Amino acid sequence: MENYHRDRYHGDLAALSRLRAVLRETVAGRTTIVIGSAPDPVVPAVHNACHLCVNGSVHSADKYFHVIPDATFLNGAIFHDADSYAEATVGALRDKSLGIVLVSRNAYHCCSAVLEEIGASARKCYSVSKYDKRLIIGQSLGHSFFGTYPIEANISNGMFMAVVALWAGAAEVILVGFSFNSRHEYSKQAQQLSVRGHLREDSRFLEYIVASKLPVSTTAPEIHNKFGLALHG
Repeated sequence: MENYHRDRYHGDLAALSRLRAVLRETVAGRTTIVIGSAPDPVVPAVHNACHLCVNGSVHSADKYFHVIPDATFLNGAIFHDADSYAEATVGALRDKSLGIVLVSRNAYHCCSAVLEEIGASARKCYSVSKYDKRLIIGQSLGHSFFGTYPIEANISNGMFMAVVALWAGAAEVILVGFSFNSRHEYSKQAQQLSVRGHLREDSRFLEYIVASKLPVSTTAPEIHNKFGLALHG
């Protein structure tokens, strides 16, 4: 049965410590904007912020913020699956600089080769397993966050990057380009690229953030209205 102690056994604690130290060099004490892939993101008027991306949201970082992300999380599915979502997301990464890359462990072995093939670049790639992700969540939010273990920790990669920002010591975190629908800024096609998952887990996460009064806000009215998360600006 999976639990926190099992995660500590399977997770790479030394590697996580090194990753946290690297991220803190850029994130600690600063406003950190986590960019999602929802269409038409509302850009906050913040100067000298860090920018963290998730999969194809590097498209929005370039189009709306005109920045290279400090770090990007990449899901292994975009490297392994042969579907419209993977194709569009890899297309959004093409010729982009991604900063520090956190990649699902099941894609770590091929990440650098694929990025090189599409002209994308990374400062360095770090493998993050499901055990590592849950350890980061536990270290950031405390064990009281976990309800039905490990279901409650199965938050989306976008919300996970908000946790990573807190884990790395961000002074405040702003969620930009987040929605509970399945539209993607980097794909304007009529059909959805994928079905929005993690709805229950992300809802619980946002409720926890609000109840705990953690320094997280959003520019997305949908998230503000649904969960009461502070509306930035």
